[in-house]
Amino acid sequence: TALTAIRSRSILAASQLTIFDPLVSSDPGSPFHVTESNAINELMPDSTLVIQEKATVPAFQKMAPQSGVVHVSCHGSFDPWIPLHSGLLFAPESAARVFVLRAQDVYEMKFDRTSLIVMSACVSSVGDMAGGDEVTGLTRAFQVAGINNIIGSLWPVDNRATTNLMIQFHSELKKAPRDPVAALASAQRRFLKETPAISAWGAFEC
Repeated sequence: TALTAIRSRSILAASQLTIFDPLVSSDPGSPFHVTESNAINELMPDSTLVIQEKATVPAFQKMAPQSGVVHVSCHGSFDPWIPLHSGLLFAPESAARVFVLRAQDVYEMKFDRTSLIVMSACVSSVGDMAGGDEVTGLTRAFQVAGINNIIGSLWPVDNRATTNLMIQFHSELKKAPRDPVAALASAQRRFLKETPAISAWGAFEC
């Protein structure tokens, strides 16, 4: 059903890149003191950077559908019992608010200007078979919501390796903005020369 929806869809893609990063920390001792977000923002000077406490679920719901490309650097979760509860962890809007964007929440969104979302997060493309239809999780949710190209990971990923891979990916995507598959493959081939271990670069798929 997701494939049928994608084939019948005509997207008037925007050119704006919006980067959401609730992870990046101002603490030099934090493992997330350095993420890819600032480097991507410098690489794409017209991009919008939404970080730390500003990177909330409501901010994503408001800004992401207006963007041509969306990059999210955050923690991801997969719920094997209820795949629709799998999600991306954003900054808490307040102590009383839930800060997980779940797959079931994504189904309620509409992306008619977004051609690509990059989920730089652990297990963000993991799903499970449901109802005889297809793999259910974040990837399918974003497809049904309107995004044709979704990049996510199939297992827990290392922050430093992912940071380097994502910077390389956006550098390649800048050369070929209409072909994220080729950009990701090129970035992974370049990364392979430096880090042969597949666990460092092989988790991400488009």
